[in-house]
Amino acid sequence: MVFSAVAVALVLTVAVVVNLAIGRIIHWDIVSVLGTIGFVFLTIGRKYKTI
Repeated sequence: MVFSAVAVALVLTVAVVVNLAIGRIIHWDIVSVLGTIGFVFLTIGRKYKTI
């Protein structure tokens, strides 16, 4: 679970920084949903060694 949390945090951090750098507005509800989905699937994938 730690791997999944770190991976999702890094990806979302990069996405937010890049979007802010190019002047786009971030919709945090979308970011939170995608972060949650990413965390769940990474956790499941690592558990079953499919990722």
